[in-house]
Amino acid sequence: MTKNPNKNKREKQSTQTSSVETQPDSGSQQFKVQVRHKVKAMVGANGDTVVKTIVTHPMETGFRRDKKTGKVIPAFFIQEFAVRHNGKTVLLAYWGPAISKNPLLHFTFNGGASGDKVSFFWKDNRGNKGSYSTTIV
Repeated sequence: MTKNPNKNKREKQSTQTSSVETQPDSGSQQFKVQVRHKVKAMVGANGDTVVKTIVTHPMETGFRRDKKTGKVIPAFFIQEFAVRHNGKTVLLAYWGPAISKNPLLHFTFNGGASGDKVSFFWKDNRGNKGSYSTTIV
């Protein structure tokens, strides 16, 4: 019987948080957007790198109403999300109001190695921008 060397190996992940003060629309509250990400890299024999990230963002559709005032809550969502590995874009997503609050993005790409840099960039419909990066462990 052969043992799987990765069976009891603990997966390492990096967690970082950055905050961006948003620019509120007239009559709406000011949100503090926190971007939190966890990156886990599992580089297998085929060279695939698995990346997971969570973006903590309210992602308002513009269709909900405030329960206290009855006013429509203005749309507030991430429009563009990009991921780069060592400067090369490996994922580019254009999102709209249908994406859920605090979206989880999970994808794979080829060519990642321990020590490589993975960078994340986002822009929302109010002009806020943010970025963060991590190193594959």
